[in-house]
Amino acid sequence: MKGQCTAELRRVWGLNEVLRTDGLNHKNRDDHRHHAVDALVIALTSRTYLQQLAKVFKIKEERPRLAPGQEVLKWVFPVPWPSFRDDVQARVDTIYVSHRASRKIAGALHEDTLYGRTSKPERATGAARPHAKDWVENEHEFVVCKPLESLTAAEVLKVRDLRVKELILERLAAFGIDPEVKGSKIGKEVWKEPLRMVGRRGAEKSPNAPIIRKVRVTKLDETIQPIRQGPRVAYVKPGNTHHIEIYELPGSTPEKPMRLMKAVTMLEAAQRAKAGQPLIGKVHPDEPTARFLFSLSQGEMVLGKFGGKKHERRPALYRFNSAASTSKQMWFVLHIDARASKERGTDPSAKPSTMDFEKVQVDVLGRIRRARD
Repeated sequence: MKGQCTAELRRVWGLNEVLRTDGLNHKNRDDHRHHAVDALVIALTSRTYLQQLAKVFKIKEERPRLAPGQEVLKWVFPVPWPSFRDDVQARVDTIYVSHRASRKIAGALHEDTLYGRTSKPERATGAARPHAKDWVENEHEFVVCKPLESLTAAEVLKVRDLRVKELILERLAAFGIDPEVKGSKIGKEVWKEPLRMVGRRGAEKSPNAPIIRKVRVTKLDETIQPIRQGPRVAYVKPGNTHHIEIYELPGSTPEKPMRLMKAVTMLEAAQRAKAGQPLIGKVHPDEPTARFLFSLSQGEMVLGKFGGKKHERRPALYRFNSAASTSKQMWFVLHIDARASKERGTDPSAKPSTMDFEKVQVDVLGRIRRARD
């Protein structure tokens, strides 16, 4: 059937209002269950209805003023049975949407930017380094090279080379820019004249002083990791999360166990697959005595409760959307929600310590079963 036909019958039979609460007679595409409503309309459409609809559309196109009104169409296309509208509403309310889980190792394994270490654990302790005595050296702090023209005001304060930072601050001060002021922006006119690497005493101020084209900016990130070893070691920031693993340890009381969440990135999942290891690790790397509960990949379902007044009346079936490896926050989406991520706003979320749900499977018929890894 053409979409024009199903749209007309949905409107005449009052089925657009099944998935709406605002009273509008328009299709609600923000709810996955609109596919079920369309399927019902198609199942109840006969060839006679299609022929009559073709005549209605022809009249609307050629003589719009004589087009039949809503009451006439209800007589031409009566509802299949008297309690049809209420029966559809009751059945649609019992639908659980089945989502396909994404378990493939696909997409970018890591970002394109290469990072360098600030800490040098292989260097002898107490080595003389007068040129770098005030450098930041931290196990989880890295440096990345950036063109001088692309620096933001916030990044100026994170330039690792102290003399370079001093020269940049002097140039910004000449243009009345204070990088410590929130919202400060650096215009292109600041770098119209080349910035040269001159000494503090001014003896090296000459036209032949080296031009500063790139700077090293520090970045504090615990997720950055090496992708190759040896003399040419490279550090990258992993890409998307492939899945998360939930573990449990005894808590202060049996009612409040301690839960741990480990986020496995695409890069780590690819490394496990390459090494012939299971993708789902059931032993926590830091707490080997922790009991493995379950894993969650994008699109997998959970059944339970989420706190907050905004979500307390919603059905308790959600699909897993994403998680943050540092804050351990997990985000979920209501199973019927078909909106884009930017339109959903703040999705219900939980942390391992506050989660009140279990992993389930929803088959193509909408039946819910407990899921186990």
